[in-house]
Amino acid sequence: MPDEVELRRLVTVRQYRDLPEAIVDRTLLESAGIECWLADENLVRLDWFLSNMVGGMRLQVKEEDEADAREVLEQGAPATIEYGEGEEYVQPTCPKCGSAEITLGKGTERGLSLAALYFLGIPLPPRKAAWHCGACGAKWADAEDGGVGKH
Repeated sequence: MPDEVELRRLVTVRQYRDLPEAIVDRTLLESAGIECWLADENLVRLDWFLSNMVGGMRLQVKEEDEADAREVLEQGAPATIEYGEGEEYVQPTCPKCGSAEITLGKGTERGLSLAALYFLGIPLPPRKAAWHCGACGAKWADAEDGGVGKH
C-alpha cells in the first residue's frame, strides 16, 4: 500500500518578478529554519517573460509558519557584521536620511573620457565615485578620511 500523501495548506508571504530577489528571501527563511517553496520558479527560469503573466513567483510557507516568516522577511540588514577577531563591517548609510538603501556609482568612465578627448578635443576631468540614496535621492562622495561624508 502506498504512503498517504500529506496535504499542506500553504500561504503566500511575498511575490517576486525577478528570480535573484526571490532566492535571497527563500534563503533567509531556510536559514531561519522555516520550510518554504517558490511557486512557479521553474516556469520563470524557463522563460522569464512569463513571470508577469503568471503573477510572478510566490514564496510560500505552511500556515503555521506565516507569522514567523513575515517577521524574518521584515527584518532589515544589521548595522554591523562581525567577521574575524575584533573586525566588523559597518553598513554605510545615507548621511541625509539614514537609509541603508544606497549604491556606489562609478566615477568617470575611461571610455567616456577617451571619446570626449577624441571627438570634442577636450579631456573630461576625473570624477570620484559617488554614493546615491535610493530613499531620498541624496548624492555624496566618500570623505578624505575614509568615512562617508556629504558632497
